[in-house]
Amino acid sequence: MTAKDILKSKLVSAYNNGKLPHSFILFGNSDNSEKKDFVIELAFNILEPKRNCSIDEFKRIVYGENGYTDFVWIRPQDKSSILNSEIEKLNDILMYDPYESKNRIILISDADTMTDSAQNSLLKKLEEPPKNNFFFLTAPNKSSLLPTIVSRTLPLFIKRPFTDISLSMESFFNNNAVDSKINFENEKNITETISSWFLTSKPGFMTFNQMSDRFRENLSPDPAIRKVQLSYRLSLFALYIDKKYPTASIQILDFLENEQYFSADSVIFYNLFNIFKEMKG
Repeated sequence: MTAKDILKSKLVSAYNNGKLPHSFILFGNSDNSEKKDFVIELAFNILEPKRNCSIDEFKRIVYGENGYTDFVWIRPQDKSSILNSEIEKLNDILMYDPYESKNRIILISDADTMTDSAQNSLLKKLEEPPKNNFFFLTAPNKSSLLPTIVSRTLPLFIKRPFTDISLSMESFFNNNAVDSKINFENEKNITETISSWFLTSKPGFMTFNQMSDRFRENLSPDPAIRKVQLSYRLSLFALYIDKKYPTASIQILDFLENEQYFSADSVIFYNLFNIFKEMKG
């Protein structure tokens, strides 16, 4: 199974459990065609179309001249900007229920080319997304969009290319020089304690400082070892909480699978747990 398939299956699982967010940003060094194909494949699973068709047939319809009614695709025309008028056209679409599916997908490719007025117009729609509508924005990086838009979406890092990645600990942690200095049984016990505390605590009980302090327990001062310890703890944590908090699990595994390593004190570490604060009230 590829990393692409893993991420897609987790998003579909989140949808089936009624926990799929309504807005996403797909960013990273993959090209737009890869991001677009990923959204189309995901859409096939969450649109719940009334017509019977295969994924290949669905793709042909989406790419066809008339497109698919409930798959709205906005992109720059002639390599120019996405104007406010293009985003405002959504008003007439969103006021009605999806036509031939249970849900509707709005894909905005090259969202970083939106003018400021277009972004502000989109922001209003993301603040109160209509029921049964899912927004997907693609961009090279998150910083090219308004912070207020980023804060209302779930970011998914799409690395180029999507490569086969095993999630087994044996293949994920293969630096023998570092691994020999880590007691993985002890790391597992620490993570089990953190996971149990997180899953059973009352809403609002957890704070970021409490969570980050627990993840910092017994970390090595050696940056290389510290990185592996955190990666190991986070990957296990993602597996432990996957059933109850699939969205959080998606974000962690996507983060780790794309080799985005960090220190325990970095701003990325804070952002990673921001989703937990929201979930816990």
